[in-house]
Amino acid sequence: MRIYLFKFFLIFSLVLLPHILHAGQSGDEVEENSEYSLENDTEQSNDNQLKIKIVKKEKIVDPFSKDLLVVKFFRKDLNTPSVYPVSSMKLVGTILSDGPDNFALIKLPGDNDQVVVKQGQKIGKFDAIVKKIEKDLLIIEENKKILTLELDD
Repeated sequence: MRIYLFKFFLIFSLVLLPHILHAGQSGDEVEENSEYSLENDTEQSNDNQLKIKIVKKEKIVDPFSKDLLVVKFFRKDLNTPSVYPVSSMKLVGTILSDGPDNFALIKLPGDNDQVVVKQGQKIGKFDAIVKKIEKDLLIIEENKKILTLELDD
């Protein structure tokens, strides 16, 4: 008799119990993270019926939770050959330091994007090299020619 009870319990737990536990939801539940919410309409109608309206929630995006790999992918990278010639770029500003790391802010033509470059970096369509960054001047060597970008006031 014990063996039959044990077999019954074993078959019940292996076959029927999972189906009972995972039978599904009734469909009446509302998810907390849903795009829509239900709100009671405060206006009373003549027939005293409760009015409920469906309102789409405004999606709030945290500006500080960005995937840096995705952001980096969509940024302009002047280390790779750029479609812009150096002559079409404009110097916007410079950041000078006591050490060797000086930086310059360059405005790209067309879409008003700006890119930070440093000494020794290759930029532009013809792989120009940033030779020197001074207070109001950016010196670039392109095809053995020295080009300068001056800061506009």
